[in-house]
Amino acid sequence: MVATHAAAAPSNLAMAEAIWRLRAALNVAALQCQFDPELKIVERYNAFLKHHGAEISSARQRLVSTSGGEAAFDRYNTRTYNSFSAFENQVPFCHKASQVSEASLALPASRLRDLAPQAIGEIAAFFPTPPVPLPVKVAAAAPKKKRVAK
Repeated sequence: MVATHAAAAPSNLAMAEAIWRLRAALNVAALQCQFDPELKIVERYNAFLKHHGAEISSARQRLVSTSGGEAAFDRYNTRTYNSFSAFENQVPFCHKASQVSEASLALPASRLRDLAPQAIGEIAAFFPTPPVPLPVKVAAAAPKKKRVAK
């Protein structure tokens, strides 16, 4: 089972990434893991979205603004989803996703941050592709003033 407290407090951006990646992993599970009705993955995923919707929405807003807008976020999101779509470990992935979604529903709303970092680490361990880094928008530096020789 998944613990509900992270060992170290991640930054706000790292937390937003963990929450969003967890949502993506559970979404992929809801699509790929319907072969075993006992997992209740679709039902749990829909409940997860409803229960933690505000926190998920906040994470998304943070990631969109940090990445430089919708287009950059869409590219990041596509790569994130693709990282969870390998089938080599589908059965253990599905079982872990079911456990995580169940654990998330035991948390109070707005406390997904207590579960997301550890849970996404446990889920990502089933996939060979490392986590996709969020492209961070860098503010343009002010142009340097030319020195004029006198």
